[in-house]
Amino acid sequence: MKKVLLGLALSLGITTPSLAADKAEFCVDVKGLAEIIMESRLVGVDVVNLMKVAGEDKMQQAMVRDAFSKPSYQTPEHQADATREFGAKYYLDCLKRAK
Repeated sequence: MKKVLLGLALSLGITTPSLAADKAEFCVDVKGLAEIIMESRLVGVDVVNLMKVAGEDKMQQAMVRDAFSKPSYQTPEHQADATREFGAKYYLDCLKRAK
């Protein structure tokens, strides 16, 4: 599972969405990225690997640091809740900043 998520992240390019995109769509992309990062953290992907995927992107680095500052949950239900909440946090923050 860890390799699948990391592979998905790599195949998606996990790049910061283009600023030329519609603001709402950009924020949906930010939410999706945050969820991938949190889900990866919760299933045990190593912080070093996630930071390598983030590369030089400051937003992604901040998301990885934030994800690893949160508690780790063992049950799928708690992991899903934490992932959803993490994505929602970044989505709402993005919308707020996009004004």
